[in-house]
Amino acid sequence: MRDSSNTTVDSNGFIKAASPIFRLANSADSATDESHNFTAAGSGAANVEAQGVTATHDAVGVYTITGSLGFAKAGWTVEVPQDANGNRLCVLETEQADDGTITVRTFSKRIDSETGDVVADQPMDIPDGRWIDLRLSMPEPPTNDHPDDAPEPPAPLTPEEQEQQRIEQLERWRASAAITPRQARLVLAKHGLLAGVTDAIAAIEDEQQRQVAEIEWEYATTIERAAQWVNNLYASLGLSESELDILFKEAASI
Repeated sequence: MRDSSNTTVDSNGFIKAASPIFRLANSADSATDESHNFTAAGSGAANVEAQGVTATHDAVGVYTITGSLGFAKAGWTVEVPQDANGNRLCVLETEQADDGTITVRTFSKRIDSETGDVVADQPMDIPDGRWIDLRLSMPEPPTNDHPDDAPEPPAPLTPEEQEQQRIEQLERWRASAAITPRQARLVLAKHGLLAGVTDAIAAIEDEQQRQVAEIEWEYATTIERAAQWVNNLYASLGLSESELDILFKEAASI
């Protein structure tokens, strides 16, 4: 007999066999469903088998999922939300690190003029009220029959290891963070920095780098945190690296 203990309902309303499932969304409210045992966990919701998994919404169209061993080893792993005609609402890319951390990037769609394929266009968030289903692999829980089978708890990280972990997480975020020009201009205007951008670009001594910055600022459709021209500018605006990170995160929430 099928019930909520052995089945789950995906983003498109289809019933599937239960397993560790995480519903990735812009907010937990979109994915939480107590009738199907999905409880809030960061930017999404986890079912009973995926307890301990959580997600963060790092930038426009960038999400990080932690707490699992990564994607399931067999069977389906990702279910993208669809419209009433069965068309996917977004294009996504996934990346899995050695420690099981999953990065999901979502994009709007466009048609490749040469192949006719649907391909990724601009970064976009998961549509409001919808979610992406991720089927995961989880550590084996200890059994009461064999308590000795329980894995040894990991040794606590030393302060040096904690700092190294923080740096690695920050670098991964910087490599993937991106905002729209609108978001960039709004957050700069909010902090009284927008008028200084043109002067900061004009002050770049290297002519080629200055021209690149002028073109990117005027015509770019996305602004990446890791872009060289961005890193050439922030000091001229009186910002530190950490202050630039804060502005990018604030802009991504606009």
